[in-house]
Amino acid sequence: MFEFESFDVAVVGAGHAGIEAALAAARIGAKTAIFTITLDAIGNMPCNPSIGGTAKGHIVFELDALGGEMGRAADATTLQSRMLNMTKGPAVHSLRVQSDRRAYHAYMKSALESQDNLYIIQDEIVGIEVENGAVRAVNTKLGGIYPTKSVVIATGTYLGGKIFVGESSKVSGPDGTTAAIGLTDSLRSLGLSLRRFKTGTPARVHRRSIDFSVLDRQDGDSIITPFCFDNKREITNKVSCYIGYTNETTHEVIRANLDRSPLYGGMIEGIGPRYCPSLEDKVVRFPDRARHQFFVEPCGLNTDEMYLQGMSSSLPLDVQLMFYHTIKGLEKVEIMRPAYAIEYDCCDPLELYATLESKKISGLFGAGQFNGTSGYEEAAAQGFVAGVNAAHKVLGRKPLILGRDSGYIGTLIDDLVTKGVRDPYRMMTSRSEYRLVLRQDNADRRLCPVGRELGLVDADKYKIFLDNTEMLSRELERLRTTSVKPTPELSDMLVEKGFDRPTAPLTLDSLLRRPGISQDDLAPFDPGRPRRDIAEKAAVEIKYEGYLKRQYSQIDKQKRLETTPLSAEIDYRSIVGLRTEAAIKLNDIKPLTMGQALRISGVNPADISVLSVWMSKRRRERVHELRRGEREVLRPMFDGWSILTCIDSGLEGVFGRAFVDDTEEPRAAVLAVGDILAAAGDTEAHGAELIEAAVRSRSPRNVCIIGRNDEWSKLIENGFPDAVRATRYAFEHIQPDITDDKLREYSGELPDGVEIFYELSHEQFNALKKNADFNEFVINYDGYEDYLKRSVGAFAAKDGEIIGGAAAYTVYSDGCEVALEVREDMRRKGIARAVSSAMILKCRERGLIPCWDAANTVSAHIAESLGYRPSGEYTAYYVKGE
Repeated sequence: MFEFESFDVAVVGAGHAGIEAALAAARIGAKTAIFTITLDAIGNMPCNPSIGGTAKGHIVFELDALGGEMGRAADATTLQSRMLNMTKGPAVHSLRVQSDRRAYHAYMKSALESQDNLYIIQDEIVGIEVENGAVRAVNTKLGGIYPTKSVVIATGTYLGGKIFVGESSKVSGPDGTTAAIGLTDSLRSLGLSLRRFKTGTPARVHRRSIDFSVLDRQDGDSIITPFCFDNKREITNKVSCYIGYTNETTHEVIRANLDRSPLYGGMIEGIGPRYCPSLEDKVVRFPDRARHQFFVEPCGLNTDEMYLQGMSSSLPLDVQLMFYHTIKGLEKVEIMRPAYAIEYDCCDPLELYATLESKKISGLFGAGQFNGTSGYEEAAAQGFVAGVNAAHKVLGRKPLILGRDSGYIGTLIDDLVTKGVRDPYRMMTSRSEYRLVLRQDNADRRLCPVGRELGLVDADKYKIFLDNTEMLSRELERLRTTSVKPTPELSDMLVEKGFDRPTAPLTLDSLLRRPGISQDDLAPFDPGRPRRDIAEKAAVEIKYEGYLKRQYSQIDKQKRLETTPLSAEIDYRSIVGLRTEAAIKLNDIKPLTMGQALRISGVNPADISVLSVWMSKRRRERVHELRRGEREVLRPMFDGWSILTCIDSGLEGVFGRAFVDDTEEPRAAVLAVGDILAAAGDTEAHGAELIEAAVRSRSPRNVCIIGRNDEWSKLIENGFPDAVRATRYAFEHIQPDITDDKLREYSGELPDGVEIFYELSHEQFNALKKNADFNEFVINYDGYEDYLKRSVGAFAAKDGEIIGGAAAYTVYSDGCEVALEVREDMRRKGIARAVSSAMILKCRERGLIPCWDAANTVSAHIAESLGYRPSGEYTAYYVKGE
């Protein structure tokens, strides 16, 4: 054995999962190696030579928005493009392209080869070295030791692969390649739970042996939609596909030979896919079906191999030929590659965190079929997330966790790590409870800012995204404000569609809301429309506006649970009243949030209620414990002082700190902002030092610090003693004293020309942003995408220029989430009070508890109501008395 150079991230496997993992990790900045048994199988399509399909197309669009490669490769190698389910609603419209198999391989191999910071190594990984519970190195079959800090297992169907064709079987990877054998034992020795799954593929047949004249021809779309919204290639349909059907004679041949099938003869141990069964499985499971549909699809421009989609089988070669010859159009078909079934080893995804990191081995990540899924698209999505998180772990950055409300990628991973799998998982639109929100057409709006934040969406692509978003915003406004006169032609069209003749002008959006009225129907009456894709997206937003609002409301409610954290240290067996089954499942999975806990099979709403009560009780006990312990520590520091201090040092400093007096119980908590150390993540000791200095110099008699749990722990790490958390007390005792009438009084008169915008959307933000500094701050702000979706905020603008803003997260738990600070120049213009008070009013209108902004206006109101007077202009100390 010889120790070679070290890597930050090692990716095992160069299939669809491995490619995305390696590219993401390298592009983020981690020195990355990708290991493959053979370079000739990089990006191989051992099954269907296509990308996308129902729900799978959604994943590819999301990958592209995040900065993945699959959509770009699909666009570059398209043979035929079709948008599926167009007779149904937009939630299930799904793009599917037939790709040139060899061109796709060449594209992905080139993408890996040309990527800086990425090294391609042809060798088989046979072992993972672990030290103190964390990955240390990977070992290869050729005797190499490669030290590494993170490993992504993306072995596809190679791990322990075994191929079956009738009575014949052999140890093999897909397409007759070498299987990966040694790694399984290494993973088992590390304590991972492995299982055996099975999948299969149809035969490849020669084009000349097919009678296409008796098959149904299927051409591509006349208007092609690319996967990449920044695509600059010309995409054309180059081939046709064909549809055929089995018949009863076909089924009789299969039934007569079931005893020779390894699937029914007991040779195959692995569990097969439920939603993509073999042909013999279809015949057995659906005996009343007289025929089954299949598709004849080309594998590439430079080959005569044709793929028979829907005809997967593990029957012997002679039986395959026999039943193919019973099918109309395939009577003389020549098999070039026989259909086969393949068994392989995979992990139990319940042993993974939502980051796809193993719960047992630090730095070990899983992706793709190793995690129990099937499909190129599912694999690529997991590879991307695993690669990002593997790199982030090494580089000390926060993990990427996509929620179910963010996209199908988040749904896929949550299903795996929360519900687990009993058979190979396949994504379907029905798996998402938010599918109307998670459409293909808005994948860029949902996830492109996330990709930009990760550093995987470059400036050019992001500018196209911003331009498209702005165009969509303008189009929505145009549709709502543009009226069409009731001409005879318009009246005739409406009558034909079943509506009454109009007697007055109608706005375009009101026309689009009518069932059966499409953009194409309005084309003769609307010459001012933008390019087609923008017009179509706007039409969807208009038509489904009511349903979308309802679904967004459901998402907001669910986020109450998603933002309630659960500690991995909880022993659920100790919670009185929790059912035994629920306690066992919760201990096994260790959910990170209450929302994830509710989705675990075996945990019901009653269990969540018990858990909520237990958590509230534990929080109260912890607060009392802190108060008792801190009183003795803090009393000497605060003795003799009666001061309420609010520190607010602008964008460059710590976001906001609150100190209150009252020796026995905190009587007030100044919620200047929610996050006690939002900036301390960047300035580590600075935040704690500032607080401690303030306490020691001003010495209030008691301290209330309001912040997130992770920032609370930073205070402890930085040597500052635990402070009393009394957020709930403040909500209950302070907020009710600030009446709506008082808030309106505090708002006062706005300066001339100043407008306040609430709940700034992407479109509004892009339309209003003029101030480059403010724009840069917000775009780079941690969690900007989530902030836009969840915040109740107010931004002030004059003449289209944002001159300041205050925004706050809705508070869903005892702690406050992070809030965006008001710009300093807003205070100088004298409008902070108005914006702050208006924001609180807006929160109340929606029944929400606001986490107040950092403008100090609310702080001043509370202080004044308690008999304090302000001192200082921007950094305010409120002193009791005169």
